[in-house]
Amino acid sequence: MTTDRKSVGQAGPGGMRRHGPRGRTALALTAALGVWLAAAAAASAVSPWVTLGGCSLEAWDGNDGDSFLIKCPDLKPEKDILKVFRLYYVDTPESEESLPERLEDQRAYWNLPNVQTVVKCGEKAKQFTKHFLGSRFEIHTRWETAMGRTKMGRHYAMLSVEGEDLGCALVRNGLARVYGKGPDLDGLKEYRSAAANAWWEKLRQAEALAKREKKGCWAYSGEKGARAAAGDAGGIGIAAGDAGARTLHGRGTVGPRLRAPLPAYGGGLATGLGAAAAATGAAAAASPAGYPLEVRTTKPLYIYPAGASLAAAPMGRLKEGMAVQVHGDATAAGRVRVRFRLSTGAVHDGEARKADLGLP
Repeated sequence: MTTDRKSVGQAGPGGMRRHGPRGRTALALTAALGVWLAAAAAASAVSPWVTLGGCSLEAWDGNDGDSFLIKCPDLKPEKDILKVFRLYYVDTPESEESLPERLEDQRAYWNLPNVQTVVKCGEKAKQFTKHFLGSRFEIHTRWETAMGRTKMGRHYAMLSVEGEDLGCALVRNGLARVYGKGPDLDGLKEYRSAAANAWWEKLRQAEALAKREKKGCWAYSGEKGARAAAGDAGGIGIAAGDAGARTLHGRGTVGPRLRAPLPAYGGGLATGLGAAAAATGAAAAASPAGYPLEVRTTKPLYIYPAGASLAAAPMGRLKEGMAVQVHGDATAAGRVRVRFRLSTGAVHDGEARKADLGLP
């Protein structure tokens, strides 16, 4: 075998080895490979979940439905309390037209008539998130880099307000698609240590409901949606055409398992709400047949799945002092159908025991 001394180098003064062109190239490739492997190892390293409490949404031109500037007092030092986060698992429509390929992809996903409708939906998603994060909330992150165009850097996260997940709420209201990166939630007690597959499935179920009920972007999907978009004045929302529901402003302890919202009962909620409003459950009991009526809870109220048997476990519990709309008797004896709105803006339906509401 012939050895090319230039390729492997030869001894020079002092025993030092000089490398020819091929040797230098090989060394450069080896060094580059080492750097790449080190970077890949760092990127694949998974940090444990960190929960940051008392966070708030900050005004920023880059805020949209799934990416936003957040202030977290738990972060130290003081100069690092502002961070940009991007939601895991979901993708909201773009709220401006600087990314034409992304806009077209989203238009095709929702089968929307044009990219202008995508932007309209994106603005609604942005406003939904702003309202949802209107009070203090928690961020759960592993500090995984989410790339993005901001020079501030961006990290993936899950966001929840009193147990209700923002990403799931966006999907359920037709303002986000199930898309993107999703980690295992194992070790994150707020999500009951759900595996990634379980959370994907939960989001797909929420998306199927939103599509069936024509929520958010789905209201503009297909030929009928195109006609609706052409004549729409901008109203896409979680309670479109449901003016009465907007009068409810409470905060409950219902977690992300609560299904919401169901189709409107009868002709909607706008009829007869004001006349039937009551300050307490006892006052509401004076007109039990006057549905729909409004009751303010005087004690914690358990919410049960709509149509569930008497043996079914409650889905969650509302705090004392919340306004609840009662729409009629439920299938199960001793229960009524109810609807309420959290301060996040999410509307929920379910059933409650008459006795817990002070109804006969």
